[in-house]
Amino acid sequence: MRILRRFFTVIFIIYLVLTIIMASSVDKVINMMGLLNFFNFFKNWVLYGFIFVLVLIIIYNFGIIRLKNILKKTQVEISDLQHKLNALLRKEKKERDEEGESV
Repeated sequence: MRILRRFFTVIFIIYLVLTIIMASSVDKVINMMGLLNFFNFFKNWVLYGFIFVLVLIIIYNFGIIRLKNILKKTQVEISDLQHKLNALLRKEKKERDEEGESV
């Protein structure tokens, strides 16, 4: 999952850099492509960027959900261990009290 997240993050950063370069020279791009072709290209460009953002959000949310599940399991394990520790401490205290009474 990390590799996929890094891959799409790098692609998105490249997309942003290309968008900034294209935006800084929009007149040159329009002259090179023509106005109608530029609008079609720009529509597709924004659509692909939107899809990249959605994919990144989905990938990051899967990571967050996985970490939440790990956290819940760990909290349950900690709670179980605390109950066991308290039971052992009560048992040890009870044994000490019984030894003190018998002496």
